[in-house]
Amino acid sequence: MDSYRELERELRHIKAAISMLETTKIYLAPPTIVAEPAYWRARLETILDGRPGNANIEKQVLQLIARTNRLGAPE
Repeated sequence: MDSYRELERELRHIKAAISMLETTKIYLAPPTIVAEPAYWRARLETILDGRPGNANIEKQVLQLIARTNRLGAPE
């Protein structure tokens, strides 16, 4: 149960970071790794590779990966 809670907390953190990047479209100066969608995508893929075995968690991860993909797409 604790690992599920930890995954939920991690996903809330990642979701907040992605939301910030989506709404502000900022890139920190000097550029930092956390301003890059690829950083967040890699963290999400690590969670997915761990196969949490929970359909809800996996669905959230896939939705967040899609959001990072849109962030990295040229406008």
